[in-house]
Amino acid sequence: AKADAEAALVQERRLASQLRESHKLELANLKKAQEAALKRLKDQLQEAHKQELAGLKKAYELQAAQEKEAALQGAPSQKEQTAASELAMLSAANQKQAATIRDLEAKVCEERSLRTQAEAQQADMDALMQDALLLSEEKLSLNLRQVIGACTGSSPQGKMEVLTADEIGFTHDSIGPRFRDGQLVSDLVDDLEAGRVDVNRHPNLVLEVVCIAGSYRSLNNRRLWAIQEWQRRRRHAAAQK
Repeated sequence: AKADAEAALVQERRLASQLRESHKLELANLKKAQEAALKRLKDQLQEAHKQELAGLKKAYELQAAQEKEAALQGAPSQKEQTAASELAMLSAANQKQAATIRDLEAKVCEERSLRTQAEAQQADMDALMQDALLLSEEKLSLNLRQVIGACTGSSPQGKMEVLTADEIGFTHDSIGPRFRDGQLVSDLVDDLEAGRVDVNRHPNLVLEVVCIAGSYRSLNNRRLWAIQEWQRRRRHAAAQK
């Protein structure tokens, strides 16, 4: 029963990891496509701005030439009329370019919005993966308590004993970075180190432990890791003095 429970947990973790990697790959491809689209839009905007500036420059030159020629001759000529017509055409072209630029800017905003949505989906997926791992750990803990109770003929509740953290091993090869309530495991280590939490008095630091083949194993892997990490820091600090 214990082997089946551990195998089920390993399979759930493998599937969760594969799903996470698949989602990350999709997000990376989407991000790459968005960056390419943004680059194209940026290039189009730059080209449109260049054309607009060139058109304005030409219009200004035509207007200056028209004013100069009018000042010299005192009356509009055929050349001036042609220049005025060209200026009107340039003005219409500039308005069209401005509308194109506005459309491109709207597309850029839309691409940014899609990227933000994709990042939010990734965050939601990571949160779901974390919840799935926590549920898997709880399921294995319950299975282990049932196995030990069945083997010893005792209640799954067991009895209270005083052990040092060094005497206790883990029931998992790895742990999640957060508790069920969202608190970081590293924050508990900091609280222990600062004295804000008393390891001998805090009720949540009473660990559930099972004895397997003569070895004690904790069902509260994150709390055990925090206590052992706190002790490791204390020993390191003492050795530095």
